[in-house]
Amino acid sequence: MPVIASRLIYRQPQPEDVQRLFAIFGDPQTNLFNPAGPMTCRADAQRLLNRWREHWAAHRVGQAAGNYRGPICAMLFSIGDVHTGYMIMFAICALAYLVAWSVMKSLVPRHKAITDL
Repeated sequence: MPVIASRLIYRQPQPEDVQRLFAIFGDPQTNLFNPAGPMTCRADAQRLLNRWREHWAAHRVGQAAGNYRGPICAMLFSIGDVHTGYMIMFAICALAYLVAWSVMKSLVPRHKAITDL
């Protein structure tokens, strides 16, 4: 049974997920720090997906596949380049952090040394 969060849907992997699985695990950028390196063929992704599905069948729990939902996710994925989408999200988070830091900095009282001891 799928679990639906505010912007994600987590569900049991399905056979049609093999292409998306290969797109993620076969991309050199997403596997930059993976010692095994990226997958080289779709058959590797199919074997991994089969192992995940067998685990689900045996234990009724395992790796979850996710689908994004919501207008922001739809806009980011319509760009077509996941790296651009991640950069946009990073820029939004960085801006939010700077705004929050500025507000907190303005609310903290200034330090004054005690000189009349």
